[in-house]
Amino acid sequence: MGSDGLASAIGTVACTAADVGMCGLVVAIAIQILHRGKLMSSPQDTNAKIQAMQEAANAFYRDAVRIGNHPFIEFAGLMNEYISACSEADRLGIDFANCNTHTGQHLPLHAHQVDYINEKLQCIFTGRSVLSTAAS
Repeated sequence: MGSDGLASAIGTVACTAADVGMCGLVVAIAIQILHRGKLMSSPQDTNAKIQAMQEAANAFYRDAVRIGNHPFIEFAGLMNEYISACSEADRLGIDFANCNTHTGQHLPLHAHQVDYINEKLQCIFTGRSVLSTAAS
């Protein structure tokens, strides 16, 4: 996003936020998001994407532990397994950011990863699992 887009986004936030303190916070967050978007837009910088995902997963885990709901904490395990799969896909030269149901490109998973993911899903959703080893 160019400076015109940034100015427009900030102007929109400034015009719609009633509380001046909240407006400043929203603008600061918008600038951080825009800055991160620029960093993450480079397909060559997959290490930065993986590192940012790990930081987000770590922050989620800390908050989930503080909340104290065990099944909710299990989502951190899912995130970390996803990050591991993305790291391995990157080592194999696969663009993990395009591995999703919309593109039809599969994220490579080993059978033990599918088992781990199912273990987490069973804990979260009381005995249900959704992955089969055929999906790997």
